[in-house]
Amino acid sequence: MGGYVRQFDITVTHDGEPITVTLKPAKFGDVAKLQSAGDSQADLVKGFQTLLADYIIDMKGPMDAAGTQVPKDEFLSAAYFLQPVLEIGTGWVQRAMPQNPPLPGA
Repeated sequence: MGGYVRQFDITVTHDGEPITVTLKPAKFGDVAKLQSAGDSQADLVKGFQTLLADYIIDMKGPMDAAGTQVPKDEFLSAAYFLQPVLEIGTGWVQRAMPQNPPLPGA
């Protein structure tokens, strides 16, 4: 049995509140776009904002001050959530790449 999964959860904490997203696995072309975007954090954030919108299946949290779920689009675009978007995006890319991929021809 292989290690590939069709969806997975990533949980991060922001403002003392857990944010759990259910994601589809990244496609090769999208990971390659992120890798070629450059080393700047701004480029990485823009890439995550664009790509994660299509890959997030479900979100639990964050809540706003009134206790209402923050919509996915707002979560991905508000500067207030920069750090959790980076953490989720980084975890998503890490899950896309096997830790010890087999060598070609092995």
